Amino acid sequence: MYYQSNSFSTADNQENHCEENAIAADKTQWFVRLEARDYNAELKYYHQILEREPNNVMAHYQLGAAHLAVENYIAAIENYNRVIELEANNAGAYHNRGNAYTALGNYEAALTDYNQAIELEQNDPVFYNSRGAILSYLGDLDEAIASFDRSLSLNPLYSSAYNNRGNAYAKQGNFFSAIADYNKAIEINSQDASAFLNRGISQYRLGNQLLAIADFTHTLTLNPNYGKAYKNRGIVRAEMTDCEAAIADYNQAIKLNPTDANAYYHRALASCAFDHPLAYQAAIEDFTKAAQLYDRQGQIEQYESVMNIREELISWIQGIEEFVDTPI
Repeated sequence: MYYQSNSFSTADNQENHCEENAIAADKTQWFVRLEARDYNAELKYYHQILEREPNNVMAHYQLGAAHLAVENYIAAIENYNRVIELEANNAGAYHNRGNAYTALGNYEAALTDYNQAIELEQNDPVFYNSRGAILSYLGDLDEAIASFDRSLSLNPLYSSAYNNRGNAYAKQGNFFSAIADYNKAIEINSQDASAFLNRGISQYRLGNQLLAIADFTHTLTLNPNYGKAYKNRGIVRAEMTDCEAAIADYNQAIKLNPTDANAYYHRALASCAFDHPLAYQAAIEDFTKAAQLYDRQGQIEQYESVMNIREELISWIQGIEEFVDTPI
């Protein structure tokens, strides 16, 4: 017996938002990247400068960049606030403050900052890409695509903008256009794991299961710690009835992200394919864990759906046990 609900047993579209890290990873002409350096040393260095020169714009700016790098977003916002106080026309400060707001989930504030950055500097493709990502988060897909179009008109080799525009097309259900954009992103940057992941999701939506698995597998070749690639590959494998391989993928996804409620949910479904009491018990435990996580994460609809499935499974098992125990 394969006990499966259609409640939400489809591949995750990267949580329905644009490419992870697409915004914060972008380089602007003002943002000197600090890769392969000691961020704590950078923080100390710029703090020392500001002790001597409290109005040093570049020190505030670079301190904000270092805070962004170590995910100290509140401190980064404070630094960029100070930059803007001292230099109101610093477009990069608005953009990077928008990055910090994005990381905190304050998308409206981020959009305001990206718009201001564009008003100050109208020819930076990064700014339009960042704004497009936020507009996509907010569901304004037509405007998001227009912003990505502008980004690509300024830089036709901007792989992140192709990837993000592909995500916007995918959210509209235009999977062929999405795949065309992912293909272009991959052509420009063949090491972009997220582009392969996104293309795999669109291939799945079009019913191309083998192509989807190939893309998810290549994603993991590029980034073995990409939990969503394991989870999505597991979903496709389960739909192809290769539930043992699917469970192995869900195990990896959960190992990489123990709070991924969807991974527990899908592993529970796959466990039900094995018509055995231990498999059903494992499924009940996973449904329980998924429900707990959905509840903690405020996903009430998913919580209620999983609890209903769990209760139906328990009732079904009890009915089978009663049937078996009934004397003839």
